[in-house]
Amino acid sequence: MNILFTIDLKNYNPEWKRSERPSVRAVIRADDDRLALVYAKKAGYYKFPGGGINADEDKIAALVREVMEETGLAVLPQTVQAYGLVHRCQKSDMFPQTIFVQDSFYYFCDVSREGGGLTVHQQQLDDYEADAGFELRTVSIKDAVAANRAYCGTGASDFTMIARDTRVLEMLCGMEPEASCGIALKVVAADEIPLLHQMQIEAFSGLLQKYQDYDTNPGAEAVERIVQRYEQPWSQYYFIVDGTEKVGAIRIVDMRDGSRKRISPLWIMPEFRGRGYAQQAIRAAEKIYGADNWSLHTILQEKGNCHLYEKLGYHQTGECQKINECMDLVCYEKN
Repeated sequence: MNILFTIDLKNYNPEWKRSERPSVRAVIRADDDRLALVYAKKAGYYKFPGGGINADEDKIAALVREVMEETGLAVLPQTVQAYGLVHRCQKSDMFPQTIFVQDSFYYFCDVSREGGGLTVHQQQLDDYEADAGFELRTVSIKDAVAANRAYCGTGASDFTMIARDTRVLEMLCGMEPEASCGIALKVVAADEIPLLHQMQIEAFSGLLQKYQDYDTNPGAEAVERIVQRYEQPWSQYYFIVDGTEKVGAIRIVDMRDGSRKRISPLWIMPEFRGRGYAQQAIRAAEKIYGADNWSLHTILQEKGNCHLYEKLGYHQTGECQKINECMDLVCYEKN
């Protein structure tokens, strides 16, 4: 099958074990202007009907099963035609030191119809799908793309999945990918860890000299500590990028269990400070992980940082840890 495009976050060590989960996706035209898509009511995004291929199951059988389960539509096997595949590769958010690899096979197909409309049977949703509020909707491609571009995700993996389906939607109607503006968050690749460590040491050196907090300051961390965090399934490092310039970095901790997501740490390189990059980075992280249920720690004596977080909707919880005679760490949360 023709490869449409590849998504490779390169946020893994190539020596890690691989976990492969091929999948099928259905492109179903409801009429001349609209597709039959799955709408996730809880998060507000559209996806192509489809999912993982079971062991010893062929692709067409998986397509028929998945479409019926998610939408209640009955695929007509004789109408199935290959469109193309998307190759996806990234760090697993379920297993440590594991590369998640997925080939998603997209197929044009038709479904049973009656009286000029789609014949819809009962959905057979699993717990995850039911909680997400999966429902069948017929929608124009441009409206689906607009909804997905506004999507605020619940994690890097979900965000990548929606970005994949959004790009396929754009390709189907000849739309150009959404142009980026301002900063972007770029996943740190495994071979970029030494650079990440070097930037972190430099960025925090001023605070380390000022407060002498060698047990808590990221500027005193060994590269081995960053590698350890990098390999955690719930931890993700991003470079903060403006054009081709790496202006800083941010690490997001998301346990994906309903607990608070955490920023730890966030930094802007000295030569790029005072330009609003930290605020943009936090906003970009919220677009990926969702705008609520966050926490972070910062130095109470650094009033500029406290003001930044308060301006973004964070509030102090009252938790305060004295590190030494001249420094306290305070906790901020955003609900």
